[in-house]
Amino acid sequence: MIYFLVTAEHSYTMEIFRNSWGKGLAQEIKIIPYEHLCWGHDLQPGTYLFSDIERLPARQAEVLSRVWFELAKSPQAVRLINHPTQSLRRYELLRKLHTQGINDFNVYRLTENAQPQQFPVFIRKEADHLGNISPLLHSQEELDIAIKELSSSGYFHDDLIITEFIDTADEDGIYRKYAAFIIGDRILPRHLFFSKEWMVKLSQADMSKESFLAEEQAYADEHPHKEQLKEIFQLAGIQYGRIDYGIINGKVQVWEINTNPMLSIDGDIEKNSRSPLHKQFVERSVEAFRAMDFKGAKSEGITLAQKQKISEIADTLELRPAMKNAWVYLENKFWKKIYNFMTNKKH
Repeated sequence: MIYFLVTAEHSYTMEIFRNSWGKGLAQEIKIIPYEHLCWGHDLQPGTYLFSDIERLPARQAEVLSRVWFELAKSPQAVRLINHPTQSLRRYELLRKLHTQGINDFNVYRLTENAQPQQFPVFIRKEADHLGNISPLLHSQEELDIAIKELSSSGYFHDDLIITEFIDTADEDGIYRKYAAFIIGDRILPRHLFFSKEWMVKLSQADMSKESFLAEEQAYADEHPHKEQLKEIFQLAGIQYGRIDYGIINGKVQVWEINTNPMLSIDGDIEKNSRSPLHKQFVERSVEAFRAMDFKGAKSEGITLAQKQKISEIADTLELRPAMKNAWVYLENKFWKKIYNFMTNKKH
């Protein structure tokens, strides 16, 4: 059994997958919101996948790392995926990739009070997946003005990062966003999005165009960046998630690794121009999840004493938000609206 640990607000990622493309895994993946650990959840032998770690505040991540520590005492009974504190989050990952010469751009926390070494730049929140909250800023003066405006709008500096922009557009002005999953030991190409906009969240170009479809399918078939991505995932300490990246001069440029990504959106993969790609990913991902599932000695599972101790630790976990965050709300509505539209559900 795979226990998919996730924030309750964002459990829809796996729920949608289990109810559609991955319904063959419905009995093999159990979703457990982190909040439910407060209720003394009965922890059984299996694979424990810690997702959504970039959204966890520091205190909650620290407590979950103690849960990890207790589970790790039974290596014959559990497999652990994505350490809550040792897996690199967005800022730490991008800074490290730049330091090691992998990324050609750097990132800065607003609290660093550091001046970017190259412009343009943009500002985004560190812990969400909604993209930029500022336009491209072409000078220190423009950056200072944007920071002041965001501060007056209620944004906390602790949650904002400045990212240097690099232009990956081709000669026709098309930006490409490559995405690949890591599921346990396997790296799977997911999609190749095309857009005229520099912040690529969805494919905004005409995906019925044969050349785009052929290029995306070739990416999925050939997976040309697999070895580079393997090294980056190892550096990040992440065994489950989706890496989003671009290519400039043949070199991988990583935008982020999302540890709770959408596995699927389209409800009916039989009626989509990208069906071959979708089906290919579904088959590969189902196989990868099954390979991730722990096959150890079930009879030597977690002892009752360990369960009690984990429950005691988890009782200190306070993951229920004190107030609804507007950005979280918008993100949920964004993905659910897309899912309902693609599946022709009424909403």
